[in-house]
Amino acid sequence: MLLRGGIVFSVFSVAFMAAPAMAGVDLAAADACIQGRIEAGKPVLECIEAASADCAANGPEASSTAAVCFREVRDGWSAGIKGLLDKVGATGSDDIATIAAIEVKYDILTGLLQCDRMEELAKAVSDQSAEVILRQKSQCEAAASGNAYARLFWRSRDVK
Repeated sequence: MLLRGGIVFSVFSVAFMAAPAMAGVDLAAADACIQGRIEAGKPVLECIEAASADCAANGPEASSTAAVCFREVRDGWSAGIKGLLDKVGATGSDDIATIAAIEVKYDILTGLLQCDRMEELAKAVSDQSAEVILRQKSQCEAAASGNAYARLFWRSRDVK
């Protein structure tokens, strides 16, 4: 089953053009945050946003720097997704691992579709610079990956 998770992650790596160094997300802190929010019955958005806080702190004049930062965060979430899929593949049944891979695939694709929509709208009807639009899309992609990670984390929480 490890192969299926690896194939799914390979598709995501190509789609995200993931870099080998994953320095953008502290997954242990994110896991603790997500777990705490789940136990409290609260949304996990705060945890996902916290991972991008340093990137968001870059002002509009540093949009290119922020875009690179958001890509690193996105790549960190992608590495986390791969790790969770590997864990599910190693400890769950083949059916569960297959379901997890399909669910995360479509969670990411749904998020990326919304990012593309927002980018297209911004290019069509706004006077924002290309750098600002790139920053917004990169931020959206990081959030889409973070959301997919959080959903997979929640779904796989009982896998030992």
